[in-house]
Amino acid sequence: AIYVADGGGSIFKVRANGQPVNDFKFSNPGGVVPVGPIQSSPALSRDPTDRTIPRLYVGSDDGNLYAVNGNTGAVAWAFHTEGPIVSSPAVATGEDEAEPVIVVGSNDGNVYFVLDTGLAGKQIAKFTIPVGSDGTIYPVRSSPAIGVDGTVYVGADDGRLYAIH
Repeated sequence: AIYVADGGGSIFKVRANGQPVNDFKFSNPGGVVPVGPIQSSPALSRDPTDRTIPRLYVGSDDGNLYAVNGNTGAVAWAFHTEGPIVSSPAVATGEDEAEPVIVVGSNDGNVYFVLDTGLAGKQIAKFTIPVGSDGTIYPVRSSPAIGVDGTVYVGADDGRLYAIH
């Protein structure tokens, strides 16, 4: 299956032939509904509590990183930042069924490291882009890349590339 998000705040699941999967409905029974567009591309991993279920991670202009059941579209949890997320998340998975860590930038000037415990997204680290001498907060709109040694590379609106260990 292929997952895509759109400017209306929806996520769609389509087969490789382009046909939509009609029983996939992006929804949140908990009441948190994405506000505004989703500019981020979904990242795919596995649900840490049931590795047979695909898990999507996507950022939204409402400042939330969403973990979504890849079979049904139901939101498993949302992790809130203080700015829109236009950065596409990167997922680090360890060996031996480790819980995935999602790395995502936010327009609040931070790069978040969020552990998917299955039921919640738990912040385990945060890297803050240095504030400009005039007090400017630099958004992190680029998508992080994770090197083979675990180093996270990400650009920010201050024109710099950061390597986070």
